Amino acid sequence: MKLRTNEPPAALRVLGNATRWQILCHLRQGPKCVNALTCRLKVSQPAVSQHLKLLEHAGLVRKERVGLQIHYGLVVERLDDCLQAIQSLFPIDAKERQDMTANKQEEKCCRGKRPGECTPEQVRECHPEGGHPCDQEAASESASTGKNAS
Repeated sequence: MKLRTNEPPAALRVLGNATRWQILCHLRQGPKCVNALTCRLKVSQPAVSQHLKLLEHAGLVRKERVGLQIHYGLVVERLDDCLQAIQSLFPIDAKERQDMTANKQEEKCCRGKRPGECTPEQVRECHPEGGHPCDQEAASESASTGKNAS
């Protein structure tokens, strides 16, 4: 899938609708006809048909005639293309992701603050496992102060 930087691929735009997202989730369980999806989604049959038409046009679902009914199923390869397109925008490995998460947590309460400035709520939210930087800095300051006083 070739990416244009000025707009997302059509398939990704189609995924931005909650009903279409729900349709894809139901199709993960296997191909379904319009009536089966209509019953599950509590949406009108014409609306489901229109959503399926957009999903088909984007290449995310394909239809197959089974007797008198048309069943829709996922095009897994196309969904993989969408996932790869997103990943190509943000090529982050597991270590980088973990580092980004850790940095984001620290920014919530520790960034630019001096020891003791974080509220107890911030400490509980950001550091539920303990080891808050303010506590460590305060402990080292009191230890160095105690050494100088003796």
